[in-house]
Amino acid sequence: MQMFEQELAKAGAARPSSIEGADELSTLYGFVNELCPWYFNSERFLGRDKEKLEEVRRKKAGTIETYLEFWGY
Repeated sequence: MQMFEQELAKAGAARPSSIEGADELSTLYGFVNELCPWYFNSERFLGRDKEKLEEVRRKKAGTIETYLEFWGY
């Protein structure tokens, strides 16, 4: 990532580290991806047994809870 930042700086482009609020936006993007990851709509994923689906659901719930605690909810 550092090389990417350096190349953007050479080109005079805005870099994630220089954009105000980029950290918050990145955190929010991660949260949204946890709410409904792409594979939740995948036939392969949905074809798993109920125990495996429940395990994934519990893990996602824990991750979402962590985000909400981070924001004070």
